[in-house]
Amino acid sequence: YYSGAKSTSTTATSKWGGWDPMYRGKFDSAIREFQNVYYATAQREANAASTVIDQDSGASNEQQFIIMGSVKPMNSVKLDGRYAWFRAAQKITTASGTRSKDLGSELDLTLTYDYTEDVSFGLLAGWFFPGKYWISGQDDIATDIVGTVKVAF
Repeated sequence: YYSGAKSTSTTATSKWGGWDPMYRGKFDSAIREFQNVYYATAQREANAASTVIDQDSGASNEQQFIIMGSVKPMNSVKLDGRYAWFRAAQKITTASGTRSKDLGSELDLTLTYDYTEDVSFGLLAGWFFPGKYWISGQDDIATDIVGTVKVAF
């Protein structure tokens, strides 16, 4: 649960309180928690040019429900899976009216291959499926694919 102060308007001077995304410590999803923090959305009505974290940010006014698990089919290969559903903790009212609390869901899969004790390779694939909150034309599925190499000394 990410609480945050309510904003009385959606103007460029609106302030949304809540988590500071730079110092949160951990992230539970690959895409949603970075929306309007690092990935800007066009959902911001009156403050589209603002850098202020606002009503559709993944850092405030949000509840997360997460199911996760992993399988290790071979000694050096591991597959982690995570399915998350996001909803607004409090209703969001904008200039166009009150929006649905359904923010969407996300599926993240991570494949890790331990080449040696000191070297591993990873591949993360994430998909964010927008919920009813997002307006038509701004509700495309977001995709993120990230490859990693880890070397320990």
